[in-house]
Amino acid sequence: MRVINYAERILGDNGNGIDHLHLVHGPSDAGKSKTIADIVVRLLPQLGKRRKILLCASSNNACDELSKRILKELGSNYETGILVRVGREAPLDHDVCEHSLESLAMQKLVERMQNEELVSYQTANFIKNNILNNAKVIVSTLN
Repeated sequence: MRVINYAERILGDNGNGIDHLHLVHGPSDAGKSKTIADIVVRLLPQLGKRRKILLCASSNNACDELSKRILKELGSNYETGILVRVGREAPLDHDVCEHSLESLAMQKLVERMQNEELVSYQTANFIKNNILNNAKVIVSTLN
């Protein structure tokens, strides 16, 4: 119940809490992931063009779980690239894999090659930067 009250505090107050760092911490099965997903979905329409939400968790599994919850909450409102999962390792969950930075960049590179455009290392970096610039939610581990 504490986590839900915390979410209401963040989202209440006319959104004044969205510019601050928030830490959600608690025991397993306390509803943290669901609450965070609810907060993210409710905050997305309030974000300006250049604002983003950065979600960090201590493990890849936790990041994948958060990503899945957010994607589930967004449902049909999801647009490709709103959520980007970054990290050294590919996401373990197949449903999250297609939202990883590497996978999204690979899709864009393939599109360019199919259009017979030249592709280089710089092109790949440009594409990744563009994906991150356009993302609204970035999910990563703490390391």
